[in-house]
Amino acid sequence: MNGIIRSRAELREVIENGLGADASDYLIDKLCASAWEEAREAGFGPGDDWTDFLAGVDWREKAGDVIAADIQAKFDKARK
Repeated sequence: MNGIIRSRAELREVIENGLGADASDYLIDKLCASAWEEAREAGFGPGDDWTDFLAGVDWREKAGDVIAADIQAKFDKARK
């Protein structure tokens, strides 16, 4: 795998490949936005080799976290 990430579109492709074709666009977009910010905070920028960052990410686990957070937010909103 080439770890050079030049754009969010390239990161999105990596995430999509990691999750598989059944993942929704919404989920992939949420993961991409989150991962992009995490990588930037860790010092990775466009055009850098993100291999170390990407190797430490379990996309299925992150997807579960995103889904759980969305469900919790909907539950909290419904309780108000």
